[in-house]
Amino acid sequence: MLFRSARAAGYRTLIVPPTYVAYALVQGRPLGDIGVDGLFVGERPIRLEVARIMFGGEEWDFLAPVHVGDTVTGEVRLAAIDQKDGTKGPFVRITREITYRNGSGEVVARTRQIGIAR
Repeated sequence: MLFRSARAAGYRTLIVPPTYVAYALVQGRPLGDIGVDGLFVGERPIRLEVARIMFGGEEWDFLAPVHVGDTVTGEVRLAAIDQKDGTKGPFVRITREITYRNGSGEVVARTRQIGIAR
């Protein structure tokens, strides 16, 4: 029934929820690697002399539908690292951009993610 509805709407098959493409870059990790703050413990790709790194938000651009069965790849790029002054002192803001492509090389989504380190 759902497949027929997708075809009737002009899609070749079912489409996935837009942010599902983020799972293209997720690598499996054991539950023991999750810290008390809910983040994975272990080696960080960017070494900073900070006590804490937290999520600062993200923005998405959805450019084309992703269909069930598509192969999706993601390319991560460090977009910026800068220092800001906040009410509790200085912090470092890390911005990375991820471009997601389907198996044909078409860009299906982009995201900008911000991390905050104190």
